[in-house]
Amino acid sequence: MRQRREREPDPDIIAVLRIAGASLAIVIILVFSIFQIGWTTEKPILTSAVHARPRSGHVIMRATADDGTDLAVLPESMRRKGKEESTQARSTLDSSSSAFGSLFGNSAPPSPPEQPSAQTQPSSLSYAIRTDDETSSLAQYIKGKKAAENAGGYTPTPPEAMRSVPDAYVRRIPQWKQVLAKVADKDGVVVFATGTANYVDIMNSFFLTAIVPHQLYNFLFVAMGTGMCNSAEEEGTLHPAAHCVQYPRNIEGGGDWLNPNFAEVVQIKTDVLLGIVQEGYTALLSDADIHYLQSPTGPLAAKAKKYSADAVIQDDMEGGLNSGFMYFRPTTWANSYLGEVVAMERRNKALRQQEAVNTALKHFAGTDFRVLALPAKAWPCGIEYYQRQARRMYAWHAPCPGCIIVHNNYMLGDAGKEYRAKEFLQW
Repeated sequence: MRQRREREPDPDIIAVLRIAGASLAIVIILVFSIFQIGWTTEKPILTSAVHARPRSGHVIMRATADDGTDLAVLPESMRRKGKEESTQARSTLDSSSSAFGSLFGNSAPPSPPEQPSAQTQPSSLSYAIRTDDETSSLAQYIKGKKAAENAGGYTPTPPEAMRSVPDAYVRRIPQWKQVLAKVADKDGVVVFATGTANYVDIMNSFFLTAIVPHQLYNFLFVAMGTGMCNSAEEEGTLHPAAHCVQYPRNIEGGGDWLNPNFAEVVQIKTDVLLGIVQEGYTALLSDADIHYLQSPTGPLAAKAKKYSADAVIQDDMEGGLNSGFMYFRPTTWANSYLGEVVAMERRNKALRQQEAVNTALKHFAGTDFRVLALPAKAWPCGIEYYQRQARRMYAWHAPCPGCIIVHNNYMLGDAGKEYRAKEFLQW
């Protein structure tokens, strides 16, 4: 009998099948990307710290995004559904990407550009491949900081208060007025961060990756532990290139969220805020687990002016307004509000700062105190930046070119924060 000959596959048919498969994978990716964006895009709604704008008086506003579109946080029910859908979409995207790569025998990430030009490099130093001399950048910061000290041009005017306000403990620091005059910029703005001795590594990373690259000479460390401010760079001390003062009270440990003393530690942040405002300066409190992709001081000042806001605060999504990134101008209402928060904290040592900040907002309903909640897209917290978006990190690109800051919160423990910061090239 004549043996039947096997017919070889037509190469043209194989090529067509591969192209069809690739096209299908692309369509799936696009569909789920659009589906995800539909749930994560913010829409303008009336809202406040408790997501319900009062009928009159006290106004908690929602900022306008940098592109001019009004942004506000989605209602909690939509957030939960959006988070579930985006998680499902992220899983499908990952599997679709793998299928797309397997069609061509390669699932590796895309290759970086061979010689990226200056125009294609990301604006943030944090995401660029670091070819600059960081020692030189630090030296430039030290030189600029010295030139900016006591430059003058700003005359502080301590604000009055609408009600009885306690005096901030931080004002007991010897020569506190002189410290602020030395640190503040020409517009009277002081940026500060606080922390205990166990938080030193995160605080130093914040200084070197956020403050120094953006040449923020008006930055001040307020140390809660003895010996943290040291003129020499030693283990367990804050970087000597930064302005640093010792808080009047020494607090050992307690910096971790689960620590019983955590409430006492974070309450000090509000006291320092009040102490700066009471001297007639604008204060920006920035937690050290925040990464700056752009300098925040200019945009904050512009938004405060545009909305005539006494305070500008980061939106913490499910957590209300975030007490770790707050910008306060030296106004009568800002002084009164911060005084109310500090008074609440002194009455209850177990009261967490963020709970006090959001509760005090309710006390000021019906007043002229004006608070601006920042749009989450440009000022994201940990949920918005790390969890709601399917980000893939490569050293040569910026995953969020429109972001100004990123808050590495919604993560328990200093070790977890450090690991995630390193993973996203923010350390």
